[in-house]
Amino acid sequence: MEKEKSIETKQLLIKGNIISWENTMIQLSNVSSISTLSLEPLEFPKAVFFVFIAGLIMMMKFNAGIGVFMLVVSVVWLYKWYTENQQRNSKKALKIVMNSGYSFCIIFNDQTFLQTVLKILKLIFIEGGVGEQNIVINLQNSKISGNASVLNHLNALQGRNI
Repeated sequence: MEKEKSIETKQLLIKGNIISWENTMIQLSNVSSISTLSLEPLEFPKAVFFVFIAGLIMMMKFNAGIGVFMLVVSVVWLYKWYTENQQRNSKKALKIVMNSGYSFCIIFNDQTFLQTVLKILKLIFIEGGVGEQNIVINLQNSKISGNASVLNHLNALQGRNI
């Protein structure tokens, strides 16, 4: 069984052979694979039907005020579920699978930026790390900074500055 943790963070820091965020560090040599994936939609809340039906029954047979309240709760619940799924559709995840089978999914709002980060990680794997240099990946503002030579290689490949 694969253990997975989804992470929404503001930035990633790569120094040497370590990638870190908040209170987590991963040694890149322990990474088995890195890929991108779409976020799974949230499961439809089946209990909302029970609240809706109970609201209709309550409104028609017992107390109209409580019944209307239950109907409003079910509609708000459905709307919240729908909007959360719409937000998830616009996001992608960078999935990092460790040699142990444990995986991390780092959530990205900008899919183009995610592809750039994937290219940087590929160059880091090819070069075996970034040595004493560092790379800061700002997920909130979709910016990359640092003094690692990998960034120069990426700039040369893309023909533009990051």
